[in-house]
Amino acid sequence: LAVVGVTAMSRRNLSQAGVEQSLSHSHSYVGSRLGQNPAVVDEWKSSWKTPLLIISTGSEEDRFRIKKDLQMLHQQHRMPYEDLAQLVSVSYGVNAQKWPEALSLSEYAVRGLREEVKKLFVASGGVEGKETGNAEGSLAELPWVGVIDKRDEQGRLTPDWFSFVHHVGCLYAHMFQWQLVRDRGYPHAIIVETDGIEQTDVPLSSFGDIVAHAPADMDVMIMNLGEHRGGPLLESFVSLGPGGEASNVNIYRWVENQEVAGLCVYMVSQQFTQKIFSYIAKHGADMVDAWLLDRMCINPTEESGDKPYLNCY
Repeated sequence: LAVVGVTAMSRRNLSQAGVEQSLSHSHSYVGSRLGQNPAVVDEWKSSWKTPLLIISTGSEEDRFRIKKDLQMLHQQHRMPYEDLAQLVSVSYGVNAQKWPEALSLSEYAVRGLREEVKKLFVASGGVEGKETGNAEGSLAELPWVGVIDKRDEQGRLTPDWFSFVHHVGCLYAHMFQWQLVRDRGYPHAIIVETDGIEQTDVPLSSFGDIVAHAPADMDVMIMNLGEHRGGPLLESFVSLGPGGEASNVNIYRWVENQEVAGLCVYMVSQQFTQKIFSYIAKHGADMVDAWLLDRMCINPTEESGDKPYLNCY
């Protein structure tokens, strides 16, 4: 699956990359610093235990970014790199313009989706159709995700999709992560593009507290768009950092259309993976960030009645 651990990115490698300087204040977050409590500095221990999945292009620039990400996580959680390797996975993104090269990545991304399509066909009593599936698990009739089954005779992306190739790759790269969460049975997972850590709007040290305070019905927790409230305040809590600093972290419902894009760091639940693949099997998808943020998190569907399809925060 081209999923690799981070153990190879050792402390020595980080030092050679020249990123040993402190990066602990290179991100912003929603909430205010409440001050420091020196008494807790020596006793502080990270509560972060949720897997973090990084999407990488495999470029040298991305490798450098990942090293920076690991350095920041190491500093903010006081966590040895060996322990980070148990929580962090790095996987290659999808470049649809290079199909059929590395097509297995894209096929893995839709593996569960194909099964959902087959289930629809069985449930319909064997009536084949766009919303009733088919026996083969073909996606050809579904918007966006169907491009993998509409490739030309050489297995390449067809020219009518060339102007959307970045968005196709982005969608498939995120679906790869969703399938990974589903297959590994993670209750929650944080999904990050390589530039996501630096754009996180919460203190990195608060990851464990955020998971602990996540609503039980959460499908998606957006962690990089804090300047857009998205809806009413649900909860506010104090999270202590490794230096004894106290930060106020606010959780808002994401129920108002913000007309934003850029889904570079977010948390999903296991129930999200079932809900999203079930929906895509009937209706297809779209450009992943705007589709999730401005539609699936906001708009009711025939399946959800008068409520948004996804519970987003």
